[in-house]
Amino acid sequence: MKEIIYDWGYFWGYPLLTSLAHLWVYLLGGKSPVFIYPLFYLSFILIMYGSVRRYSSRSIALISALLLASNPLIFAQSTYAYTNLPYTLYIVSGTIYIYLWAKENNKGYLILGALLTGLSTWARSVEPFWLTNLLFVVVVSLYKKRYHSLILYPAVFLAIQFPWRVFQKIVNKVPYTTEQIGTTTSILFNNIDIGRAGIILSYLYSSVFATWGIGAIFFIFVILLNIFNNRWKVNIEFLLIILGNVLLLFLGTYILSYSTVHWDLIPDSVKRMSMFFMPMFYFYIFSGQAFGKFQAEEQKSK
Repeated sequence: MKEIIYDWGYFWGYPLLTSLAHLWVYLLGGKSPVFIYPLFYLSFILIMYGSVRRYSSRSIALISALLLASNPLIFAQSTYAYTNLPYTLYIVSGTIYIYLWAKENNKGYLILGALLTGLSTWARSVEPFWLTNLLFVVVVSLYKKRYHSLILYPAVFLAIQFPWRVFQKIVNKVPYTTEQIGTTTSILFNNIDIGRAGIILSYLYSSVFATWGIGAIFFIFVILLNIFNNRWKVNIEFLLIILGNVLLLFLGTYILSYSTVHWDLIPDSVKRMSMFFMPMFYFYIFSGQAFGKFQAEEQKSK
């Protein structure tokens, strides 16, 4: 393993979650581990349905599950033994449960959110979107005076995330997350360039934003609808998480453009890395009150 990692440092971005899953399939006599990924896909659909159903009618929850199931990129990833679908499942589900904790103050949701977010770093460790969840928990804990969560969430999350970082540090001197944050922050503040920022936005638009299509338009429409109907406070927390991730995507790409020579030659990789945004859009859209009138009419008809 050391020899492979030394020769192919690229593999540092892929922790052992899916690799160990594949290993068990082979050890038990299986021919291919691809069957695992449709299970991730089905689990994801059920989680989406159950989460939306907490706030919306059965019909609305079914629509959200159908849209997730029929998303071309997510469906395609369920047929490949890639890390993108497990990562998307874990980071989105972890975010939803952290949001439920913020709304309902249930420690069980916080622990589950920390576990799932931690597992996302064991599917793909390079993506920094777990930072948004951590920052959200810190802000909510301080604002709502839930101080015990400042210890509980990091303890559960780091119990999963940190061992892989320690392994990387011991084997190949890969810097810890705190060191990487310090380095990237230095790059960011020492290389402020409006022109490059425009290039990054153009690249993200063509590689990521444009691929969201009508789903992103619908998402923006629902935001405006909530504001117009004075319902913007209902799930504003989840919207802030989404916007935080968009900002992190931009900053991460901006920093990558300084640290990697051919950063702009991997548009398909960036698109797959960002596929978790669409499920977050679906949850925001269908868990709010934009469809309150429809739900009320449905209940009245029953």
